[in-house]
Amino acid sequence: MPEVVRDFFVQAGPLVGVRPVVDAHDADVFSLGRVSREVEVAGNSQESRFGRIGREYKRITFQKGALKDHPDVEWVTPGHALFEAGQGHARKPFAHPLDDFLVYMFVGVIIGGFVSGAMDRRVALGTIKGPHTSNAKRILLAIGGGVVSAFGARLARGCTSGLALTGGATLAVGSWVFMLAVFAGGYGLAYFLRKEWL
Repeated sequence: MPEVVRDFFVQAGPLVGVRPVVDAHDADVFSLGRVSREVEVAGNSQESRFGRIGREYKRITFQKGALKDHPDVEWVTPGHALFEAGQGHARKPFAHPLDDFLVYMFVGVIIGGFVSGAMDRRVALGTIKGPHTSNAKRILLAIGGGVVSAFGARLARGCTSGLALTGGATLAVGSWVFMLAVFAGGYGLAYFLRKEWL
């Protein structure tokens, strides 16, 4: 993960006037200097979310382990004011919704699912629900669950599957704690909603 963050920052930095230079003695440390005015303005606009951005960063690193040998180095990761300001400003020219591949993936999934169902004559309108639940109540619960899930994903700035698969694969403690909490919360809530399906 730190390598991905580093590569993104190093490659996208020049687009916004940030040019990290690798240290001659340690490949995990970069010299940066004063940030561009554009990045500073972007950072100030996000101060309430990510804290105050500095006007100058003499040396930075993307590897937490490098801090042991270089305690004076600034550790830059997603969520750091400098990283978020840089990536936010770099993405501005591509901010149009139709520039995002997820739009086309979403549309493709819908079309593909419909075509697949039509070819097998499985296309039909219906509501999957328990025998004692009305259609209106089932739809209301589905919408409510979707809104809560979307709010949580936006609040966490990521999706559950990405955190579980990527973080879990790297044995990140936070990812495993999160997934255990998800399953515990799901099983706990299932007890109160079981009558909707039985």
